[in-house]
Amino acid sequence: MWLKNSTDKGKAVLGFAIIAALPGILGLWFPLVYGFNDDTMLRSILSGSYTGTPDGHAVYMRYPLTGLLSLLYRISDRVPWLTLFFSGCMAICVYLIVRLTVQKIRSKGNRILCFILLSLVLALLLLRYYVLMHYTVVAALLAGTALFVLLAGGKEGFQDRSRKIGSLLLLFLSYMIRSQVFFLAMPFLFVGVLWVFLQDGGVDGRRKCLGSGGRYAAVLVAGILLFAGWNEIMYS
Repeated sequence: MWLKNSTDKGKAVLGFAIIAALPGILGLWFPLVYGFNDDTMLRSILSGSYTGTPDGHAVYMRYPLTGLLSLLYRISDRVPWLTLFFSGCMAICVYLIVRLTVQKIRSKGNRILCFILLSLVLALLLLRYYVLMHYTVVAALLAGTALFVLLAGGKEGFQDRSRKIGSLLLLFLSYMIRSQVFFLAMPFLFVGVLWVFLQDGGVDGRRKCLGSGGRYAAVLVAGILLFAGWNEIMYS
């Protein structure tokens, strides 16, 4: 499990807060804008500035996510909900990558140093997309992080229930933000699961891996079918 006690949870909250503060700090010097016309159109439809009232039929993104975002804009159109959502997604991805990497280090002092340095490196790599947000990049980052969360721990991590739940949630978000990016990530997921399967040469280990992978795939497919059907109904 990722969070074994209240101390771990406190550290997790503090670490995420530090990473999530980056967009706010950048916003003091640079106006956070969208990188392409598609992103601007998404915001205009969701916020109601295009149609007059907030609407979840955002064309590029999918229900139920767009329905939730449009509802937030109905509650308060003064809050940049889409910007906050994209920023939060990127912060979550950076945090998960850093946290799971730092867990491999035994020394407490080295873990803190690695957390700071790795956070800075990833933040610098994503700096452009914090300032010039693009929904395709956010979807790709979510999908890539989902694969990292699921597969970085090898065969032991693949059996971790919390890792599988976390990666599924990230993949569902990626699908609802940009379905094409989600489907492009599927071959990498297949290869990663195959790599985990081949790590264990024992029959029992491979059988257990197949069962775990089968359940994971079943939940993933069921979720995608549910969201796809929901989206079709909302557009019918």
